Amino acid sequence: MMRALFALLLLAAPALAQPVLPDRPIRMIMTGAAGGGTDAPSRLVAGLMSEALGRTVVVEPMPSGGGVVAVTTVARARPDGMTILSATSAIITLPHIEPETPYRATRDLVGLSQLNAGGNILMVNPALVPATSLAEFVDWAKRQPDEVPVGNYGHGSSSHLFAAALGLQAGLRLTHVPIRNGLLTNLLGGHVCCVMIDTSSASSQLHTGNLRILATSGPGRLAALPQVPSFQELGYRNFNPLIWQGFFAPAGTPPELVELLGRAIHEGMRKPEAQQRIRDWGFEPVGSLPREFNARLAEEDRIWGEVAAATGIRAAR
Repeated sequence: MMRALFALLLLAAPALAQPVLPDRPIRMIMTGAAGGGTDAPSRLVAGLMSEALGRTVVVEPMPSGGGVVAVTTVARARPDGMTILSATSAIITLPHIEPETPYRATRDLVGLSQLNAGGNILMVNPALVPATSLAEFVDWAKRQPDEVPVGNYGHGSSSHLFAAALGLQAGLRLTHVPIRNGLLTNLLGGHVCCVMIDTSSASSQLHTGNLRILATSGPGRLAALPQVPSFQELGYRNFNPLIWQGFFAPAGTPPELVELLGRAIHEGMRKPEAQQRIRDWGFEPVGSLPREFNARLAEEDRIWGEVAAATGIRAAR
């Protein structure tokens, strides 16, 4: 009888060790603006976490300073699981192009879960660029008398870094044209001949044939574009990172709380309806566990450091 009781206590031990969150709302501070591209996914996750944890999760947009205010606010918060961050992969790239950035994501934060993933794609206007493959594009670009104008999201963005890395490795003369809004419109209108753009923003033109996609970022082909090769498979280095949205807690948050919060997102993202909403927004659902996400953060931090050093990119003054 005593043995049976001891066995029951052992089985119950994990449940007894389950961390308990304070009975108050969890703050989800978001680097983007209300109504922006990260807003709806943040609110989706807030609902999933509220349901799993029994605590209201309140989304607080804090876009000031390009998201720096939001990141530093969370990094300095009490590491008790009650303040978390919703941010994009830009928080990994920014410290490498702006040395004065007051945070380092891999030092000041701990990852909870990567929500989604999408690729940056090299897209060309066929009326201006006759290439049907990346090799043909490189050959065409080298034969141009002037620098080739490549549109991107702005100085130091991942689309800028990828384009600069391509130019460096392929030996191309490129003019980087920052277009924060209307990147696809400018390509369709012929104001630039090619762009680095994310699959979400380009979703309306991925399969129309009006524009041509030559390569994608990421370790392999994208589920949305299985016929398009990745830069990586075509022999270009440091094109492994994808663009994503993820969730973080302050560094120093106890591992059991990190696991609790991350697993709430992970389990919520296993629901088919949640996955479909992510796909509707132009991304692939991920919902990784903390150990998986933190491994990706460390890898991307290393890669972006190498790309920034090789290309010499620094934020404009």
